[in-house]
Amino acid sequence: MRITAYLRPGTTDAVQTGVAKHTIQVIRGLAAAEDVRLQLFTSRKALDENGVLEDGSVLRDLPTVGYPGSRGLMERLWTVANMPMVDRWTGPTDWLYCSLEAYVATKKAALAVTVHDTHAFEPDLPWSNTSDHIRFRRRWEMRFRPIRKHARLIFAVSEFIKSRLVELLDIDPRRIVVIGNGVEEEFFADPPPIGSDGAMEALLPQPYLCVVGPPSPKKGLPYLLGVARELSRRRPEMKIYVSAFTPPGDAVKLPDNIVHLGYVPLGRQVWLLRNATALLMLSRFEGFGIPPLEAMAVGTPAIVSAFAALPEVVGEAGLIVDIERSDTIVDLIERLEADRPFRDAVVARGRARVSNFHWSSVVSRVLLALRERL
Repeated sequence: MRITAYLRPGTTDAVQTGVAKHTIQVIRGLAAAEDVRLQLFTSRKALDENGVLEDGSVLRDLPTVGYPGSRGLMERLWTVANMPMVDRWTGPTDWLYCSLEAYVATKKAALAVTVHDTHAFEPDLPWSNTSDHIRFRRRWEMRFRPIRKHARLIFAVSEFIKSRLVELLDIDPRRIVVIGNGVEEEFFADPPPIGSDGAMEALLPQPYLCVVGPPSPKKGLPYLLGVARELSRRRPEMKIYVSAFTPPGDAVKLPDNIVHLGYVPLGRQVWLLRNATALLMLSRFEGFGIPPLEAMAVGTPAIVSAFAALPEVVGEAGLIVDIERSDTIVDLIERLEADRPFRDAVVARGRARVSNFHWSSVVSRVLLALRERL
């Protein structure tokens, strides 16, 4: 099976979001499959003089073909005019695979598109009727028109996203396959000895909580601030470490007990999560939510909101809370510290839950769907 994987420039550089992790892990897995010949397809501006992805991309060892011009211009042409057809650059291929919400015009290859998020179309979020979000929704509506019309297969990262695609965009559920997400093997590894060179994060001032993701309304910033205020009153020594890359224009002022670390690479992220009292993910909307699984894999309880895909992802292993109740969230944090049997039971449920979320399983589901629908 010949697969051409569309790679949006910059997606797999050093700063890796959940979508980037999905892209890297699935493309790597497809490329390793015995019956698959895979090539990347991206802008020539992202390639060096040898036609290879520039330094910084973890996929630069894979064969790559490029299209002329910028990514922005080409995606607009594909979306609005359904041209130019990319077959001239890709050559014969069975599938044009997109690991994110992008449309690529192809004449002969079947198109598969992955959907991670539908919040652009949601009518009842706190920000749904703001002018910025209305403009954002219009852009996504334009992006999805050709996807709805031409994609043979739509991958959804959760049952929740599948249900929203059906309800909000009237997409035939038979075209949608749920593939999920996974956790890198580093999160399952045994911890190094305390105080060793590989465990310096174990020496961080404790106790602390961990948040993975930029402090924004979508990620639950108002509720995080509520928890921070309650902690400053009841547990002033406890810090909240935020691990995320935030563009300079999106930075917000945070209280003293929230420490924004910026982007934390994978190895240090493992240590940061492992030594936390708990992970907080108080998002108002998540299409999936990988960080709670990463926390469970290292043996840290995950406290999550009851919205969108998060209850589906954590199941009975997560601590699902009312994000409006900062007092009860802090009660739960204090119980995790004081009640060891309770904490041990939560950790055990988490480890059992996350054992089902390996990237190899995601790749297997993608491959099966591609083979069946070719």
